[in-house]
Amino acid sequence: MSSLLLEKTAETSMFQPMEQPELQSNSSIDQPMEQAELQSNSSIDQPMEQPELQSNSSIDQPMEQETLTINNPKFVFEIGRCGAYDTSTFNTGTTPTFCKNMNYDNINDDFIASLGDCLLEPELTLFRFLCSEQCCSNKFKNQDNVFKLIKELLKHRVLLEFSDFSLGALIAQWNKYLPEMICPWKLLPITTSGEFTMSGLKTDFESSIHPTLQTIAQLSDTDIEIKFNNAGGTILYEINEESPIVPTIISQGFIGRVNETKYLVHSSTKIGESTFITLNSHWCNLTSVESNVNTAVLRDYILRTEGENSAMEFDNSMEENIGNPVALKRDISESVRRMVSGQTQKKKTKFVENDSDDECCSSPPVSGRQNTNAW
Repeated sequence: MSSLLLEKTAETSMFQPMEQPELQSNSSIDQPMEQAELQSNSSIDQPMEQPELQSNSSIDQPMEQETLTINNPKFVFEIGRCGAYDTSTFNTGTTPTFCKNMNYDNINDDFIASLGDCLLEPELTLFRFLCSEQCCSNKFKNQDNVFKLIKELLKHRVLLEFSDFSLGALIAQWNKYLPEMICPWKLLPITTSGEFTMSGLKTDFESSIHPTLQTIAQLSDTDIEIKFNNAGGTILYEINEESPIVPTIISQGFIGRVNETKYLVHSSTKIGESTFITLNSHWCNLTSVESNVNTAVLRDYILRTEGENSAMEFDNSMEENIGNPVALKRDISESVRRMVSGQTQKKKTKFVENDSDDECCSSPPVSGRQNTNAW
């Protein structure tokens, strides 16, 4: 059996920006299925009134010591990292989390059997099925084995995340591989691109099992409103009213600047022993946080993950832009984007263990050969 690659958050290194692969506007990314695409039309849409941005007392006064209290999963599997259209990665923050990057075609019987104690950990294990060229056209590459893995995960207390193309493939292939259950979601025959506004209650984000959604809640002083610039071909979906499995709606969104029709964005669904988190937009495409951000919490996170110099730069930016609400919101929004998309965190290192018959995740690596090409 091939060795398992694990990653551990380094304790001392500074933030290293992750290289962003250019999102493609044509080829496979624009052709998940033959659908009409809804786009924001600036000549039709009327500019939305921008609420006045109020000065946050944490900017004008010494910031209180506030911090995020998120319980990150111990193990994270990111599937589809090669050719991923979503450049976000799970943000481990300051919590030691062991990660493995792999492709959909790496899933096989040996991999499923090797999961071992990962599925028995008292801490949560997260499986991220990424939006990738390996799951476009509403089907997965190697999907027989992909659904074999999904069926196994249904038996365990794990978190499964599906986003955009991987969600489209999950829904489209559900009846073939999971006919005993009616799929809880339905794909809409349209896609979207461009400006998209997501909103939800802070309490719904707080009660979510997903650490990133909990992070958004702790960063926010109010209910959530965030703008995205969706890539071409972004799917739209809704709850399937015919299914007895009822998802919990966490957030909804609308296209462009006119709030006429709301579409499902984030949902949480308990299926078997596992929990599914579904979403159609990507954190790396975040453009603006419209709701109030707790800058004390944001600054503390920057301090602990990027270091004192970055925290001082954040302080300077807040002070310089007190009289410029547009620039203030821009800088805060960019900091939040980097944070929730995993691009504001300590540099990770990848460890390669020696080949053995041991179960792949029975214990974290304590030594190994560092791969400087990680991520």
